Amino acid sequence: MEGGFAAAARAALPPSPKRLHHSEELWGWLFVSPMLLGVTVLVLLPIVWMMITSFKVQFPS
Repeated sequence: MEGGFAAAARAALPPSPKRLHHSEELWGWLFVSPMLLGVTVLVLLPIVWMMITSFKVQFPS
């Protein structure tokens, strides 16, 4: 899933060197990437936790 996201991000950015050397844009990506990762973790963590707890309730050891 993450590989597809990276490929989509790469496709959205034209590979012109003028754009690559734009430090403002680079800083923007450096700030946005961890934010997206954090949001993804915050969304997925409760879902996984609920799945694990419901699984434990269904099959008590």
